[in-house]
Amino acid sequence: MSESDILQAERAYSAEALVDISLEMRDVKSQYDNVPYAFIGCSTVLSRNEVEAQLRDAGIHEADLPEVIDLLVWFGVLGIYINEDDERYSYQFEHDPRRMTAGLRAYAYCIHPAFRSALGCSN
Repeated sequence: MSESDILQAERAYSAEALVDISLEMRDVKSQYDNVPYAFIGCSTVLSRNEVEAQLRDAGIHEADLPEVIDLLVWFGVLGIYINEDDERYSYQFEHDPRRMTAGLRAYAYCIHPAFRSALGCSN
């Protein structure tokens, strides 16, 4: 098994995970099923403003931004980035985003590693 085999497997897994999360989001909020694709080519770590800009570019209305970001965090597409050794995802906190950010004054967002390859995210 070569390094290229491993990278190909990672890309295939990531692409499948992206399709699966889109289908799950469609089941909950059908109008947002393609929202994860708004992050194609983005950085793995994003400020709140950058997340909102990506979503606006994808056609999400300003009034809907908080709901969409909450949904992306709840589904684990986005996590809370504290530092390179501390990324928090909703499944680690029983899908309670308030617990994820408890005690934090400032934080950024990050794309879950499972989706980074399919989205072409860069560091």
